[in-house]
Amino acid sequence: MKLNSRQQKALEILEFECSYEDAQDEGEPVYIERSKLARKIGDKTLADLVRLGLIDTGINKYSGNSGFRITETGLSALEK
Repeated sequence: MKLNSRQQKALEILEFECSYEDAQDEGEPVYIERSKLARKIGDKTLADLVRLGLIDTGINKYSGNSGFRITETGLSALEK
């Protein structure tokens, strides 16, 4: 799957944030709030990544706000 530069950068940032938060919470998956993502990641880019199945949406268990997680498909796309 060919990603544009914005999608690639957004996945890299989300992968980093997910890895960091999961490590802080003993490996339990945590959805990353929009406010923790770089301002340069636009809502359209996030929506495109969700539509492509590269990220998923859910609720951050600490704040109750919506958030994002990179999927296995998203991780695979980064490895290519």
